[in-house]
Amino acid sequence: MSAPVDSSAQRKVDAAPLPTDAELRRRKNLFVQFFRFIVLGWGMFRLAQH
Repeated sequence: MSAPVDSSAQRKVDAAPLPTDAELRRRKNLFVQFFRFIVLGWGMFRLAQH
C-alpha cells in the first residue's frame, strides 16, 4: 500500500533535471564508484581524527 504523495513534493520531483548520459556512465562505472567510496572513507577518517 502506498502513502498519499504531497503534491508540492511531486512537482519538485517532476521538475528535477534528468541525468545526462555521461552522468549515468559515471554512476555505473565500478572503478569510479570505488574511488569515490575510498575518498569518502578517507574524508570520514580524517574528520574523526580531529
